[in-house]
Amino acid sequence: MIEADMRQRYFGRLAGRYTRFERTIGVLTVLLSSATAATVFGLFTFGAEVLALGAAALAAVGSTLRFGGLSRKNTEFSVTWGTLHADYENLWTELEADRISHGDVLAALGALRRRAEDIDRQTTGDPVHRKILSECLDQAEAQAGAAATAQ
Repeated sequence: MIEADMRQRYFGRLAGRYTRFERTIGVLTVLLSSATAATVFGLFTFGAEVLALGAAALAAVGSTLRFGGLSRKNTEFSVTWGTLHADYENLWTELEADRISHGDVLAALGALRRRAEDIDRQTTGDPVHRKILSECLDQAEAQAGAAATAQ
């Protein structure tokens, strides 16, 4: 359950990070392009060539790295891990309330683990941002500890 919470947080953070990258590149591209146009029309005195080169480089980076697609992909992973986390919580609640048999718990855990493995297979080859992952683990553990203390 903690791992699912951690991964939900992790992929949500990555999605936000890629969205910020995409917006920043877009804004900088517009600014450099506008400055290039203003220089061409004589409104600025510095070189249009440098500004045009910067705008082209940012446009190339933005289209090559496709931060928007990475953001959507990580948002989907965050939502999927969030659903899995909720399913773990529901199973835990059922177990604590003694509304589920030991055998059914084991079967449900097996199904949840298989779903987690399916998600993991989709992220194979993606870079792992260990610092963000560690921060998300700390947050998930703190949340679990706070929930346990509240009961």
